[in-house]
Amino acid sequence: MKKLCGQLIVNLLIAGYDLLKKINSRVDLVVICNPNNPTGKLIDEDLLLEVLEKCCRTGTKLLLDECFMDFVDGDKAYSLCSKLDKYHNLIILKAFTKTYAMPGLRLGYCMTSDVSLIKGLHENGQDWNVSIPAQAAGIAALDEENYLLASKELIRVERQYLTAQLEGLGAKTFGSEANYVFFKLEKPENLAELLRKHGFLIRECNNYHNLGPTYYRIAVKTRYTNRALIKAIKEVRRNALIIGNY
Repeated sequence: MKKLCGQLIVNLLIAGYDLLKKINSRVDLVVICNPNNPTGKLIDEDLLLEVLEKCCRTGTKLLLDECFMDFVDGDKAYSLCSKLDKYHNLIILKAFTKTYAMPGLRLGYCMTSDVSLIKGLHENGQDWNVSIPAQAAGIAALDEENYLLASKELIRVERQYLTAQLEGLGAKTFGSEANYVFFKLEKPENLAELLRKHGFLIRECNNYHNLGPTYYRIAVKTRYTNRALIKAIKEVRRNALIIGNY
């Protein structure tokens, strides 16, 4: 398996980032999350196909993380799974962990038509890399088609609710298509810390490249939980304003 040196891990949201010009024969690997993390936005299909073609010409492997794709409406239209047979440089990651809400079992898989890569992964991976409970859960999950359909509908409706509520509080949202919402809220700056005291853990995104301390990501939950979160945000903002932390 080709040594993966000089990796190029890209975020397509960086302003002015001309990805296609950055891909050349010296780049061994391009990694893209689709939908993007933390924004939840989908990569333009035409651009993604151009990236795939460019990688093919330069001998560069393209690794697509599609672990959140199952939450997207019309996911098959955005996924590149149909391109696996034609492009041996294409690698796609998927996960049962996120799709079927079983994080403790950590079950995922890799798809590629590059037989030598598959062999290399087996040779360099752990001998027992998937537990028996994870295997059993994965087999059972494959029969849960109704669960996926219901989950998509729930997420679609509740994502709209969360987005509207956050924007009503003055937050800037970014049009997520996944099961989470990425937003920027200026005040209070210690929002995540204040929400922990109310029993809510939200993802601070200040450790992402080019993002500051007022960017956050929240998961889409049920209406009961989402309403409680919005109520908590309103309360901590009101309290911060009263004590002069704005």
